[in-house]
Amino acid sequence: MSETFKSIKQGVTEAIEFAQRQASGAVVHEFALPDIKPVRAKVGMTQAAFATTDEAECSN
Repeated sequence: MSETFKSIKQGVTEAIEFAQRQASGAVVHEFALPDIKPVRAKVGMTQAAFATTDEAECSN
């Protein structure tokens, strides 16, 4: 087996174990949802306008 296949197989095995709530070598990253309202207020956008804004427009 190639190293790539072994790596993919290990990842799939870990994902299955994680889904079945078994101990696995998987690393789980959990992120809190950001509070967007202050961000929208800072840039002066409504919720509807912010939701339809392209990412490229915000990076200026």
